[in-house]
Amino acid sequence: MNINEAKLVSFVTSLVKEELDEYSINRLTVFIKECQSKPIDLKPLFDYMISNRKIEAIKEHRRLTGSYLKESKDEVERIMDRIKGE
Repeated sequence: MNINEAKLVSFVTSLVKEELDEYSINRLTVFIKECQSKPIDLKPLFDYMISNRKIEAIKEHRRLTGSYLKESKDEVERIMDRIKGE
């Protein structure tokens, strides 16, 4: 992981207000490398999560990551809960 990837992992960790486990860090690192190879806009995903539009956020997460429905749902809910401070 290079310094920019480490900074991004640190930033994302601060957004979700918890330490990420090794699996999440590895997934995030893969996602970062994929993002570096092609431009990707995360703004719609975060806009959906911040405005509590969970279904749209899940659809956008699946589109961006290629994850299965349950995996995307769990991830979006976890992040949304952290954003709300629950």
